[in-house]
Amino acid sequence: MKYNWELSDWPQFSYSTEKISGKLYDFAQQTGEVNALLKALPGNLRKETLLETILSEAIKTSAIEGE
Repeated sequence: MKYNWELSDWPQFSYSTEKISGKLYDFAQQTGEVNALLKALPGNLRKETLLETILSEAIKTSAIEGE
């Protein structure tokens, strides 16, 4: 999979919401499930889990960007 700026039609690319609607629905459902699980955790554990998730995403983003 290429980054948007690597595509030949960048920055005038287009997409079809019909083609991605299934993926959007799946993402929304999974996000809701994760949110419900987080809300079920005790306060301190919820904060720790959120912090670990944010930290993990920051590390992944840095790796993608070569940092």
